[in-house]
Amino acid sequence: MPNISEFDICCTNSGGLGHWLLHTKANRTTARVFGIKAVDVAVAVNVEVPILQGGYPASLAHAAKKILAIRKLLWSDHDIAEAVFGENSEFLVAPEDWPPKAKAAWGLDNPPTPYELACAILQQPTRNFWGLFPQDMPMYKKCALSTLRWWLMGMPIDILGSVLCKKDPNAEQQLVIAINHIMDTPKLAFWALGIDPMPMVTNRDMATAALYLLEGMTLPRKPGLRIAKRRYTDAQDKLIRHPAVKAALQSGYVAHPMDRPLYADGIVFQSKHAKMEWIANPDHPWAKYARRAQETVSKRKRRYGKRIRRRERESRR
Repeated sequence: MPNISEFDICCTNSGGLGHWLLHTKANRTTARVFGIKAVDVAVAVNVEVPILQGGYPASLAHAAKKILAIRKLLWSDHDIAEAVFGENSEFLVAPEDWPPKAKAAWGLDNPPTPYELACAILQQPTRNFWGLFPQDMPMYKKCALSTLRWWLMGMPIDILGSVLCKKDPNAEQQLVIAINHIMDTPKLAFWALGIDPMPMVTNRDMATAALYLLEGMTLPRKPGLRIAKRRYTDAQDKLIRHPAVKAALQSGYVAHPMDRPLYADGIVFQSKHAKMEWIANPDHPWAKYARRAQETVSKRKRRYGKRIRRRERESRR
């Protein structure tokens, strides 16, 4: 088990995106942000990520209070506000590559890219599709998973670490803990391998389970017939625990990998250039708010810098 030190002292037992937010200094004065989603964060910062450009989910109509709470928390800290709303912000842009320790934690020759993982866990295909949060899950793993999700959304790793632990602002260890938990989750580890399930299929139930897994759908069930659901669940377990899968996980090598399904393609921007193109759009009302937020951050930065210089001059006297 990794040395989790201060990271094990969490302010909440809840997992998800809201966990990391509740570590910020304003968490005691802000409404709860349990159950927030990645699209709620995008709306809170007035950025229309590609998945929203095709239409807004109905859940946004009931998330107004959560969105205001997210916005308040992000503006409450100068460094977080600059990272999210600043002119050179890469927030809601998937990182290009993994930090060295995090990449090694996968134990795979061809691990998922940050964008691929973002499309898998920032918005799950169906409720609790991966089974990432078992009932006996330790608190520090929830903290690590929340940190990983914010990093996948483009939050700088030094900002993530400074919120969690002031003594050691490097949160790369948190990413390692989260990735280890992902690889201990059978269904998600199967997805991370990028292995083709069809050669392992030996009957119709396994074929159905493989199809539903690739499509990101809940296993079929018939009303009043629990045995039918159990039959497909057993077939899926047999598939993801197949000897070929175990061998691939141990070696980290897949002979003929397939493209990993992108269940929520466009949940974040793939590149900073794509985000800058959207912000530069003069016709989109959200882009106008994003540009206004950049100006506000610049003004706050100048005022903040003046205060720091004044304090330095006073300390020299």
